[in-house]
Amino acid sequence: MLAACSDRPASNTPVANSPTTASSISCRLPISISRPQGGPVGAFIDYPSGKVTIDPNGSSGVYYDAPFSSWLSAPRSSVSPDGSHYAFGGATDVGKPILHIVDVVGGADHPYSLPPELYSAIGGLDVFEYSNDTIYMGLYGEGYIQALWAFDIATGVTKSVGNITGIGAVDGTVAWRGTLNAGDPNAWSWVPGSPTNQIERLDLRDGTSQTWLYHPGHLVDVIGVDAAHDPIVRDYADKRTMELSILTSATAKRSIVSGSVDTWVGFISGVAADRHGVWFGGEKGIYLYSDASGLKKVTDQAGTPAGSCA
Repeated sequence: MLAACSDRPASNTPVANSPTTASSISCRLPISISRPQGGPVGAFIDYPSGKVTIDPNGSSGVYYDAPFSSWLSAPRSSVSPDGSHYAFGGATDVGKPILHIVDVVGGADHPYSLPPELYSAIGGLDVFEYSNDTIYMGLYGEGYIQALWAFDIATGVTKSVGNITGIGAVDGTVAWRGTLNAGDPNAWSWVPGSPTNQIERLDLRDGTSQTWLYHPGHLVDVIGVDAAHDPIVRDYADKRTMELSILTSATAKRSIVSGSVDTWVGFISGVAADRHGVWFGGEKGIYLYSDASGLKKVTDQAGTPAGSCA
């Protein structure tokens, strides 16, 4: 573990994995583009040319639902595995929380009442995972997730999973989260976040957990998972230096990029994984990381990946 996660000297120049083979990918990646006015819009990037085409049907597009050729206003984590429904949280005018499940075809909205504890005047609900039988939701507070809840699709019953904070991704029945090892005398964070110096794999079926990374003096979090279901981790050595990597096991990782935070600010605001690799998006454009070719910039167009490249 120490060898896999040892500190590296700070550098003002980002270091990405060097390409080893030329890419033979030819596909079309859906992306969501933010606009100052009018909300997000869906578009497609032709890869490898990088040509961007706005979809005339992409108004309010956050995620492209390929099975139904439809742009949705909800992120991928809120969409059912078959693409037929999506979910989002809300509340009545008197503060009673509601979970909305919407049919993609026809747009029928099916509201379900939620426990009163799921109402927050300062936050709301994040849908982390929409599986075949359960919708996992996080109650969002002041800068962090305060608790995790599970909605049983068959019964309509919502139960608390626990006061589980620091969740970066829920993948099936596994939650990846940042936690604090209190033995670290130099733990830190940006306000209003919480110090998180380790990455934990939590099995939501039986509550067992395993630490996959402990990096004292660092601030770490999970921003997504790759196609192999391994967590993608953002690791700040300090407020100036960052590394992005994939934890391939509890004792090993694969570095994607490292360098100055100033260089990579705005680099990540969305992640999508498919058979081609991991797509990253943000203010600086769209990137693709693969084991074969490392990290490559696809386009300068700011945006976030909105599905798989097909």
